[in-house]
Amino acid sequence: MKKRKLAVILPGLGYHCDKPLLYYTKKYLKTKSYDIEEITYHDLPQWKKDSLPQIGKIVVQQACEAFEKISVKDYNEIVFVSKSIGSVAACYLSQTVDIDWKHICFTPVDLTIPLLETGHMTIFSGTDDPLVDGSHLERVCKEKKIPLHRIKHGNHSLETGDVFYDIRQLKDIITIVNKIENL
Repeated sequence: MKKRKLAVILPGLGYHCDKPLLYYTKKYLKTKSYDIEEITYHDLPQWKKDSLPQIGKIVVQQACEAFEKISVKDYNEIVFVSKSIGSVAACYLSQTVDIDWKHICFTPVDLTIPLLETGHMTIFSGTDDPLVDGSHLERVCKEKKIPLHRIKHGNHSLETGDVFYDIRQLKDIITIVNKIENL
């Protein structure tokens, strides 16, 4: 029986599935025979940094509802690809599956840090990301042996303002995604 693989894409609030990190990761996963499911959110309150916990709860709820409609039992493995607040939902969803899973996490937020799990994740975060405590993230990743790739001067979109540097970084990120075991 052929192994069926599923990629569940959980975007951020302002970073939809057609922005570079998610677009090229999706495109790459399609070449590796993954079926793609994109989670979308709706009716969210206006984003403010202090409203992130409330928004996080809504995003998790909506992601769980959408995930329930996917026939996960038809797959042998799942990769969650998340961006920002989507990483919180991906961490919750990963706890609900009983098949092999991995999580490629782009720019987690502080709410994600307590949910991080050993052995299944790879994280990308910018050194200048205002939505995560970088030193706390580094400490937890080191303790839990989670690969963490820091983009020097990268913001919450892993961009620096130098287009050519950003394109090189995007290539390096997709190269790392390619090396993640069993993708």
